[in-house]
Amino acid sequence: VSKQTLKDQLAELPEGITKEVYIEVVMDRPGDVRDDGAWTTVTSNFTNLAQAATELNSTGNYNFKGIVIDNEDYNSEIFDCENYNAVSECDSYKDKMYQRGKDIMRGVLEAWPDVIMMQMHGPYTSDCDRPDYIAGVGVPCFDLKGSFFAGMVQAVSETPGAHPLLNGGQDYILYSPNDFQKHY
Repeated sequence: VSKQTLKDQLAELPEGITKEVYIEVVMDRPGDVRDDGAWTTVTSNFTNLAQAATELNSTGNYNFKGIVIDNEDYNSEIFDCENYNAVSECDSYKDKMYQRGKDIMRGVLEAWPDVIMMQMHGPYTSDCDRPDYIAGVGVPCFDLKGSFFAGMVQAVSETPGAHPLLNGGQDYILYSPNDFQKHY
């Protein structure tokens, strides 16, 4: 998706919104995790989105603060080794997904250094042995979500002044500060 297309779509929002606006991205599986061409396109799309938001912010008429990645698998089966028929190669897929997250985050930060990024589900979803109080209401285990999240965290840690990557904590059994503390 070109930067101009994304900019045109974002510009359809009314100018002068004073509240903080976050752009939601729902990811879909572009191809195999090892398909560099497909994932280069994904990285480019994220970079274009960041550039479009930055350019609109610079007009003074928009207030985009960040990007929220809804990393729930809505039938795209992007974050599980089993869906790639790669259970025996899961470690290499984790390594690749880590690199994909890192590449995406680097591209976004390059275009939008003060972006706030959040993933709705944090890395806890990759730990199949997590305690019941973290598993939530039937949140299954996804082998590759933690690697993707960790790759993004790595890119943030390598970028001076970058905002931390936020774990959206989309686990519906967490209510109190104590629940969230146990979760972490």
